[in-house]
Amino acid sequence: MRYIIFGAGAIGSVLAARLCLAGEEVGVVARGDHLAKIREDGLSFTSIAGEEHQLVLEAGTDISPGDVVLVTLKSYALSAAAPAIRRATRADGLVVFLQNGLPWWYFRDLHGVHRDRELPTLDPLGQLRLNFADRPIAGGVVTMAASLLGPGRVQHTAAVGVSVGKPDGRHDDRLARLAAALTKSGFDVALPADPRPAIWTKLVVNVAMNGVAALTGATIGEIWDDDFLRSLVHALAGEAEQIAAALGCPVSLDLEQRRRNAALNHKSSTLQDIEAKRPIEHEALFGVLLPIADDVGIAVPHIRTVSALLRRRAIALGCLPT
Repeated sequence: MRYIIFGAGAIGSVLAARLCLAGEEVGVVARGDHLAKIREDGLSFTSIAGEEHQLVLEAGTDISPGDVVLVTLKSYALSAAAPAIRRATRADGLVVFLQNGLPWWYFRDLHGVHRDRELPTLDPLGQLRLNFADRPIAGGVVTMAASLLGPGRVQHTAAVGVSVGKPDGRHDDRLARLAAALTKSGFDVALPADPRPAIWTKLVVNVAMNGVAALTGATIGEIWDDDFLRSLVHALAGEAEQIAAALGCPVSLDLEQRRRNAALNHKSSTLQDIEAKRPIEHEALFGVLLPIADDVGIAVPHIRTVSALLRRRAIALGCLPT
């Protein structure tokens, strides 16, 4: 099997490195200085244990297609990249979307009244629908902490969780082989029949923490230690859980257990993007939830307020188009 990592940021680079170390055939789609450095010297990978590896990988902006393409781009970049993602996938290949937030394909093959509902704000160019309406896809979440230390250099700092499945719940041999390859690479892999509960579990946490962190500049530990912010986090999580339940995917998180296990000095990904003045994933994490909440008749005043404040701050910093 040939694996393509489409979007070799921190998470994508770790996936590529660990698959490569496990002996799998891997190519990466990257850009800029990161791509140039990988081409010149290979990918420098530091493991959780501190082991250092220099890996030779095929890398480019357009490379020969793979059997399985793991898409690790930020959600706002997907629509424009869809034609290139399809070109990177063999005709009988599988595309696996691994993003934060509610994914563009969430309602695909979903049982119930919301089946095949479209989310145009997550596919503003219509390219995802155009390129993948007739193609098999899978999706899920990665639970991992990693950092790009510079062009061509990535460090895996914590966690090894991957959960992937197909929207229609059907078995797929390519997905099973991917799971085996990831397990061999040292990941803790889940292959649920329905990937949506894992997506909501991560999304509830992101809704609860990321906006608060980005608006206050607080680390995870500082948020948990602040009585007022901790109360807000619980309110945000509760509203997100209500939306999930209304869509037939109830989840219930033990936030206090997560507080005890949290990396207290960690900064949320949205805060890191704000500080670096990079685009943020506002729509997938917050914006898309508002019309869904309206449609199912759930009041989400805390999510609505945090979304509005975060959107305004991101626009002011150039982290979100007007």
